[in-house]
Order: sequence, then structure tokens, then C-alpha cells
Amino acid sequence: MPSLSALLCILPFLSFVSTQAPPSSKSEWASNGVGAVVKVPNGGLNSIPYSAYTKTKWTWGKLPQHCYNAAMGGRCNVYDVEAYDIQYTDCSEVNVMCRCSNAQVSIDQLANDFGRVPVKARQWANYVSAWSAPSCSAASNDQKIDIYGDCNDQVGVYFHEVAHSLDGPLLAGIGAPHAWSYGQEWQDLVALDTCVADNYARASYAESWAQVAVMAAYHANVQDIFTVSPSVGCIVNQVSKVIEQIVDTPIFRRVAGQTCDRWWPKDPTVCMGPEAEAAGACIGITSTRAGRRFVA
Repeated sequence: MPSLSALLCILPFLSFVSTQAPPSSKSEWASNGVGAVVKVPNGGLNSIPYSAYTKTKWTWGKLPQHCYNAAMGGRCNVYDVEAYDIQYTDCSEVNVMCRCSNAQVSIDQLANDFGRVPVKARQWANYVSAWSAPSCSAASNDQKIDIYGDCNDQVGVYFHEVAHSLDGPLLAGIGAPHAWSYGQEWQDLVALDTCVADNYARASYAESWAQVAVMAAYHANVQDIFTVSPSVGCIVNQVSKVIEQIVDTPIFRRVAGQTCDRWWPKDPTVCMGPEAEAAGACIGITSTRAGRRFVA
């Protein structure tokens, strides 16, 4: 099973030319990937309890626009996509989750692992879906997270993808032209340190921030990151900043009694296609709208 460094992440932000040495010039804190470190001890991030939930399956024939677009982009036969309303007990807002019928991640595994992300962070993503793929990877775009392949019990994947949503609208501000991690402050912090989190963090400033966010989640919910091996001395400026941003707040720390206070507009509901229309499953839906295609 691949490490967290195998993730593929697509961000809806514009980058600009850095005035500092890019992350690619740095050595790696975790040579085997951050994902390998945050799985210990005793399951690491996987040991975080998940928020209880109930699930309600959508009637076949209708899908959220995002799930329809992903299927039509080649991820699944659109008629084989399942949609569910997931109602976590710590949030009055429903999360909509979709999966292809042949996805390696079941709906309960999807809801469990996403539910391990604290609600104050989880509320910054509104759709989560699972699709079949040869190996585990993930993508995020517009507060929507797509999980590909066998990512079962790889909770770091979910923290990483949610981190991208925080890096954008939360830290940079809704409508900002780029993620906060592309700003000068983060570039300066990376320049001060001698390493970044792992090889995947070397891909961009956004990925370097998201990988440190996974480390911060571990620090908040599992074990003091400053006591683990290898030592975080080479990355201490980055780690300290991200802990300040999303642990001390406490967005990435599970706190009893936390509830959601953020809501996102829902996608239009669309018809799967002619077969669903012919079966009378699309009553109330005027047409199938291709919308903006999303291809991860």
C-alpha cells in the first residue's frame, strides 16, 4: 500500500513564482513518507475515534452534479454510482458521499475515515467520493475530495486533502487568488528549515504545507510530534507554524462538544441519464447537465 507521499492533489488556486528556494531543493524529514510515521504507535491517525453517523442511500437515478461529472470523466459507469447522505452527530449539515459500486473503499469505510477528521476541519469539505483505481491516491477541488483505490485505514489521506481546503478558503480567504502556502511567509519558513516533510512535500509549497498539516494532526490527536523519531528539528519552523494555525485554534484537534458552524452550497441534483429517465427515476429533474467536467 503506497505511502501518503503517493497522493495526487489538484488545487483550485493559482501559484506564482517563488523568490525562495523551492521545496524540491530540501531534504526529507521522513524518507519513507509521512504516512509511514503517522501510522504508529497503535495505529497512529487510524486510532482516532470517528464521529458517529447515520446514512441514507439516494434512490437510484439521481446524483449530485460533482459525482455525475466524475463518473462521466471516466471514473465509473454513471449508472453504477451510489450516493448517500451522511449525517454525523456533531454536525447538522449533511455530507453527501458517492462511490462507484466497484470502489475498493466501502461507504462505511469512507464515512468512518472522513469522520476521524475533527468536525471543525471536516466542515471545510462538503462532498467525498470513492472510485476504483490500482493504488491509493486522492484529489481535492472546490471543497470536494475524491479517494481513488484501496485507501482503507489511511486516515492521513483524508487529513491531507482536508488540509488543502483549509490552506485555501480558511487561511487565504474565500476568493483568494492562491492558497496561503504560496505566500511569502510560508516560503520564508521553508527556507529557514533544512528539510520538508517527505518527498511528496517537495512537489510544491501547497503540498509541503499539507504534509506538515498531517504531522500537526498527529501531534494534536496521537502523540507529541516533538518526541517522535526522526526528530523534527530540521523542519521545526514549518511544524510550529502549522500547529499554531490549525491545532492551537483548535481546528485539527478533536475536542468534546465541537460542532460544525460552516456550510457550503449544495451541487444541483441531476439525472444519471436516459436509462434512469426511462425508468421514471428522474421525476422532478429537468435534464442531465454535464456542467464543468472534473477529471482528477
